[in-house]
Amino acid sequence: MKKNKTLLNSNFYHKDGDRLIADRIPAIENDIKTFAQDLAEQSRPTKQDSSDLFLPKIQSFYQVLLELVFKGIGAFSVLNQTVNQITAIFEREQKALQKNLHNYNEKARVLRKDLKGLTDISHIIQKWKKWRLVLVALSIGEVAVNFKILLIVTPNQLTALVASLGLCTVLFIIAHSFKDLVNICKTKAQKWSIGVGIILGVLILLYSLNVIRVNYMENSGQLSGEVSEWSFVIINFSMWLAGAIIALLYKPLKSDVAKNVQFKKIKKELKEVESETEKINSRLTEIPKERDQKILDMQNLKYMAMHYQNTIVSHYNSGVALFKSENLFRRMDNVHPKSFSAPIPPLKTYIGQTAPAPQTKKTKSSIKRKK
Repeated sequence: MKKNKTLLNSNFYHKDGDRLIADRIPAIENDIKTFAQDLAEQSRPTKQDSSDLFLPKIQSFYQVLLELVFKGIGAFSVLNQTVNQITAIFEREQKALQKNLHNYNEKARVLRKDLKGLTDISHIIQKWKKWRLVLVALSIGEVAVNFKILLIVTPNQLTALVASLGLCTVLFIIAHSFKDLVNICKTKAQKWSIGVGIILGVLILLYSLNVIRVNYMENSGQLSGEVSEWSFVIINFSMWLAGAIIALLYKPLKSDVAKNVQFKKIKKELKEVESETEKINSRLTEIPKERDQKILDMQNLKYMAMHYQNTIVSHYNSGVALFKSENLFRRMDNVHPKSFSAPIPPLKTYIGQTAPAPQTKKTKSSIKRKK
């Protein structure tokens, strides 16, 4: 339904309603005159004929016009509406929204409670990702160094490369997991024990591999004063230790990463809940305004419909009077039918005789005031 511009008088009009009346009334009056003349030539109605001879046809002209006007202005959509019905519709929506608002507020309270103890460590994770690239670079450098060292042991480049990759992969995994392994224990003493144990384990692994390397070189006569027996251990341990220190300083614990994931998930859900809460609050604010405007539109459209209905009823009464005068003027028998003196049956109307009081609130519409 279009919103209506309302004024404190009965001069409501709608362009479609006015157009229909302006176009149809002259044509209807011409049809009534023709109808009256046709019956007059037949000396009808007779003195005793009832008004059923002519009134139904006249009524049909105006009844059709009334229905067309009501359709044109959209009046049929509000005929059965009342203020209580409209108010009840908005009250149901309001109650449903208030219930949803309560649920969302409770959910938001629980989510805020869940956020306690959780911290956003995204910046720490991002920093670790950068340092992890340094760790990878160290491992690649370690592969290159070990490849060159192992070429002394075996002339097969593929074997030396595979051995270098395998060793560096093991050392990378240990360095990458160093902080997690140390923090398995709860007490500081236990953590130191695990840390020292891992370092010793790496040294023992490198020392054992170095012993095999040196023995091979001695047996093959490749060992000379120019070849350092401990270069393999020193280089690999130094690069591993640098990686382990990077992991120890910058890598977040798995538990902290899990908490960060949970933090982001709850934060996102809380944001969605708050967004829905804001929408509901906004809608609750608009409901009274929309309800009042809906009531206003209904009342003003009924008032306008009443105006057009009264106009067409007036034309109907004038049309009946026109038929009588034209028929009496054209007939030759000078008979005055008794039905002409009988009360005129009312036109079927759709809205009561008491129209709603016009409102003064101005809203956009095609309803205007005649000038």
